[in-house]
Amino acid sequence: MNSPRKALFRKPHYAHIVQSSIGTCILIAVIAYISLVSERALLIPPIGATCYILFVLPDSAFAQPRNVLFGHFFSGITGLVFVHFWGNTWWAIAVSAGAAVAIMQLTHTNHPPATATNVLVTMQSKADWSLLFGPIIGGCLIATGIAVIYNKYILKRNYPHYWL
Repeated sequence: MNSPRKALFRKPHYAHIVQSSIGTCILIAVIAYISLVSERALLIPPIGATCYILFVLPDSAFAQPRNVLFGHFFSGITGLVFVHFWGNTWWAIAVSAGAAVAIMQLTHTNHPPATATNVLVTMQSKADWSLLFGPIIGGCLIATGIAVIYNKYILKRNYPHYWL
């Protein structure tokens, strides 16, 4: 079996499974609760994928706060620009997602779930700029804060490895 394939089938430590599951549960619960009491939608599906990276793969470059925040930000703004100028046609959604992937690579802010943020934004027929500063940035700031507290202070992991 080649090395990348072995990595996929490594038996994870049960403690890591429990810890990453608890971290995900806490993060989603906090954002959902804040959304409920503030009557503002802050929880978007791509945050679920971000949870996986933040708690299962915290040493990954994809999990570093800079990539989480700016990856979602650049992808969201790219989607909003495309919807504003070209609507949510099938081709605008596709080109916008490709542009978001390119921008994340060019800016060194790679965060795979952010591509889903872009698709979510471009699927909206009337995407509003408040979407960028509400659920996208607001949700990511909360997610990053919880990831730092949980990984660094509760689990005592060396996280984050870098901010900028």
